[in-house]
Amino acid sequence: MNFILYYCIALTALWSIYKFLLSRTSQFNLNRGFLLILPIIPILIYFIGTIIPTSEVISDNIVGQTIQEVTIGAHQQSLIASFSFWDLITLIYLLGAGVFTIITITQLIKTYKHIKNINFEKYQEGVKISYSSDKNTFSFFNHIHICEDLKDNESVLAHELIHTKQKHSLDIILYGIYKVIFWFHPVIHLLNNEIKLLHEYIADDKVSSDSSKVNYANKLLNIYFGTGSIQFINQFNNQKFIKMRLKMLSKKEKKS
Repeated sequence: MNFILYYCIALTALWSIYKFLLSRTSQFNLNRGFLLILPIIPILIYFIGTIIPTSEVISDNIVGQTIQEVTIGAHQQSLIASFSFWDLITLIYLLGAGVFTIITITQLIKTYKHIKNINFEKYQEGVKISYSSDKNTFSFFNHIHICEDLKDNESVLAHELIHTKQKHSLDIILYGIYKVIFWFHPVIHLLNNEIKLLHEYIADDKVSSDSSKVNYANKLLNIYFGTGSIQFINQFNNQKFIKMRLKMLSKKEKKS
């Protein structure tokens, strides 16, 4: 119980540090690395602390074990109740993890079927590209789909190529695993959105230069907004990210 409480507090604190300090900077690659390991940082700190015992801790453990041996018979009923409580907690956790596992696998299958139904052609360096009437412009590993209305927009293709070259899909898969393991913590789901938004920042920053940021921002404003949302892909025209991407593009680069 102490570990769960510690993990919840520690992860919330780390998320707060990222959200209110790091996310406002333009150190995108540094932020990406931090987000990828953020959910396991509290665990690493916890176990590093446990493998450095002191003499006081050892003596406390010995006393604690002696007391437990003496009082087991006196408090047998309370111990049984305690074990039953932990059994319930374990069951709830496993049920939650099972539900999120099913959701994650279902979303992956849905994404796979969506890509399978699109006719892709080889482009360059193993990248496959497709243009169709599908309004979703996205990338998933080495597959890029661009709405045919944006076919002549070179910035869109360049944007999606950044996603494929930097393996952003692996980050999304990793957070899918995190959501299965740490499903009980709402911050995990917030971090999942943060990593997707950061991917867009990285791609926008690579594609746009100081002289063309205004033009690039105008292209973002002119894209079609009637698209849906697909899990496990980097989606160029994601409505909920457009405003934040435009705000980040308008920022002047500052020293960290």
